[in-house]
Amino acid sequence: MDNSPLIRPPSPVGSTVTCIHDSDDDTFDPASLDLHDDMGGGGCDQYPNMDDKSSIDGYSAPPPSSSLDGLETSRGLASTLPLPCPLQRSRELCSSFRHGGWHDRRQRTLRALTAASVSPHRLDRFARCGDTAWVLASTTEHGRYRLATNRCRDRFCTPCANEHRAIVCRNLRESLKDRTLRLMTLTLKSREEPLADQLSRLYASWGRLRGILRRCSGLLGGVAFVELTLNSQTRLWHPHLHVIFEGQWIDKAFVRQNWLAITGDSYIVDLRPIRDSNHAAGYVAKYASKALSANVVTDHERFTEAVVALQAHRLFATFGTFSGLHLSRHPESDVGWEPLRPLYLVIQDAIAGDATSRLILSQLSRSDADDPLTLLPPAPS
Repeated sequence: MDNSPLIRPPSPVGSTVTCIHDSDDDTFDPASLDLHDDMGGGGCDQYPNMDDKSSIDGYSAPPPSSSLDGLETSRGLASTLPLPCPLQRSRELCSSFRHGGWHDRRQRTLRALTAASVSPHRLDRFARCGDTAWVLASTTEHGRYRLATNRCRDRFCTPCANEHRAIVCRNLRESLKDRTLRLMTLTLKSREEPLADQLSRLYASWGRLRGILRRCSGLLGGVAFVELTLNSQTRLWHPHLHVIFEGQWIDKAFVRQNWLAITGDSYIVDLRPIRDSNHAAGYVAKYASKALSANVVTDHERFTEAVVALQAHRLFATFGTFSGLHLSRHPESDVGWEPLRPLYLVIQDAIAGDATSRLILSQLSRSDADDPLTLLPPAPS
């Protein structure tokens, strides 16, 4: 029996509430975030004795130095931004807004991270992702809003992965213009061996093939993405490597022959042209945040194995002429934005029927909303 901790799903949460940038549905129903509150409405001062605990049942996070402790990056909004009172209800409301579209997967992810014995610091970041947030108003464009929130930036956190994917696509799109691009897919034959060993073999084999193609076929550079699928019947791993590359035409038979010679047992490869940079960006969007197939997430043992194996590997890497591209770079700046209100107060006002608050939440929920800025802990005194 699996006794791993669960993330308590806020109740009730409607289907129209989705994590930011994770849906094409731009509708928003603030009533769906109206969590049951036995103490009624009101502000921070009404609940001085309210427990400030994590929203994860059975999980005890290490004591934070502040309500925003545990961020993975030092980039982000200035620490002078005032912090809302870290009440349980405010955290539940903020977390519901960010994670409303993937409750079940988030619970499964926490189980896998815990079973993989990741650091308490990483678990704490994951559990508290998005539980504190401010709404910012544009100082240059009336009626435009964005969030500043604490983000875990974990590769298995869906909202963080979607935001990272968007950053990678934006950084790559301009660089892809006027390049002759192709897509190559390389697979390994399924084996009864640990995933970590298969990944090491996949990357080592790709390194050898890349050297051959650079010398013999004019391979210039590109970016390679890993994808892990699972055979539902045999539960064997099926690793893939998707490579968007720049260079001359490469004969598929030549690639297949060399891939088989390098791996010893794998010969299934695919090569196809990419018609334009928009198509290339589409491939990036597909692979940049899709390392695991859906059936991996529902298989606790295999999901845990993937978490462990991927700790030693990047999900994508550039090479050759693409090596200088900093695809994950996200220069965050609070210039042009000023704090408006804590998000949980905007949500509460929207639930109460305030039209402006509803409009703000609707804008923040859109698939084309501005990426959140990373809210940092206050600087030590």
